[in-house]
Formats: sequence, structure tokens, C-alpha cells
Amino acid sequence: MRSRSATPRAPRSASLLSSRALRTTTRPATAAEDLLGELLSTARGIDPEGDQPAVAATAATAAWLATNPAQSDAGDHALREGVRLAFQGQPSEPLREWLDQRGVEA
Repeated sequence: MRSRSATPRAPRSASLLSSRALRTTTRPATAAEDLLGELLSTARGIDPEGDQPAVAATAATAAWLATNPAQSDAGDHALREGVRLAFQGQPSEPLREWLDQRGVEA
């Protein structure tokens, strides 16, 4: 049986999200006029079919952590709250399933 780490690993494409979205700027993340929109747009560019839910989850979590940095060590909480913020409590079915597989309530 494969052991599961506390923080689920995302595909390599998800790890590119923050570097692509923010590499050309030196402003603080909270200074972005629509950080969530920028990150979700970048996520759609990385995963246009939406078949890698970890990409959208990464964008949502990054946006939430930008305004809640003190909670960066609370992985499941940050993931749950980021998804709730980004998708107004209505994540797509693939994202909901991805969260369920990790034991994170959507």
C-alpha cells in the first residue's frame, strides 16, 4: 500500500502555476487587483481541459494564502478555504472528487 503524505502532490503542471502567473512582477501578491482571477486564468492556461483538478486547487489555495499567510502550515484547511473562496462553495465535480480522495471536505 502506498503511503499518502499529509499534503497531496500535484502534477508538475500545478507547480508551474505560481511561477507563470507571477514571474514578471515584483509587487506583493495582495497588491494584485484580481489575484484570484489571475491565478485561475493561469490555471486554465495550464489545464484548458480541466482534467487536472490539482491545478485549479493550487490556484485557489495560493489566492487564499495570499491574504491568510499565517495559516500556511494548515494544508487541508488552506485547501478547503481556497476552494470555497474561488468556487463559491461549488467546485466542479472532478475537483470535488479530487478533494474527497484526499479527505478534504469541499
